[in-house]
Amino acid sequence: MEEQYVLRFDTKGFFNSPRLQQYDEDGQKVFLGYLMKNEKMEIKNNSIVFPDITTEDKIEEKIKAYNVDTRMFVIKNKLQAFFTANVMGEETYKKGLEKELNELNKNKVNEQIKPKIKPRYR
Repeated sequence: MEEQYVLRFDTKGFFNSPRLQQYDEDGQKVFLGYLMKNEKMEIKNNSIVFPDITTEDKIEEKIKAYNVDTRMFVIKNKLQAFFTANVMGEETYKKGLEKELNELNKNKVNEQIKPKIKPRYR
């Protein structure tokens, strides 16, 4: 018989599931976001608790569902890009993406150049 417990997330140890502890901090936080959007949750004793997820089998089901949702999201984005490229034309779409990427890179560089210390005003 599989051990039952309520899935819990806290900032000290992250998830209380051995399976989810295999993921790094960022992976656990991304999965936490997914669960928060899709599952019933409660906050108890400075922890986020998912009362309906009580076994490792249920955790595996949620991981599989997350993987399917993620793949569907990627495919939908690719289809949207394909549609847009067909409507706008391949070259125009490519130039638009390159322009947007250059703007983001400029903003990223500008953010790195800004001083970290705020000036004091009198």
